Amino acid sequence: MPRSRDPRRTRNFGNPLDEIGRAATITRLVRSRPDRRTPASSPRQDLPRALNTLRSSSRYSGEGDGGVATVFVCLGVALVMAMTALAIHLGAAVLARQRAETAADLAALAGAARVLSGADLVCARATEVASANGVTVDSCVVRGIDVLISVVGQVDAGPLTGTVSARARAGPVRRITDGPG
Repeated sequence: MPRSRDPRRTRNFGNPLDEIGRAATITRLVRSRPDRRTPASSPRQDLPRALNTLRSSSRYSGEGDGGVATVFVCLGVALVMAMTALAIHLGAAVLARQRAETAADLAALAGAARVLSGADLVCARATEVASANGVTVDSCVVRGIDVLISVVGQVDAGPLTGTVSARARAGPVRRITDGPG
């Protein structure tokens, strides 16, 4: 005749608190069976042996690290998302800086084309070209036949914003003289 199993020793794999319940069951078994103890042992000495039995029969091979991969994957995804956001913001700042430099160059060249018409017309034309390129003129200085332009632009990358600035000079490479030589 087959032996009936003790209901206190059966495992319920569907219950997530099964491991805790089994530990309590083993503790109760150790305390309730004086015939299995040696005369010198006590429940306190038998508890480590019972816990070793629990660990050796565990589904997780006794290491208790089930689910840690999920935590690492979540942390990895969060790190990748943070690095992507930082790269997007840095890329937007570099792009805004290049656009500001291009706008300053174009404004200085447009102003230099009108340098003989007067400083007011030079700065008006430089401001018009700069605003068409999405930046504002911070300063416009005409020194002889050289035009010096400084512009300021905005960096818009989601919730983080900032400003970029650029300068440009337009004019001849060397001074124009009255005569050859």
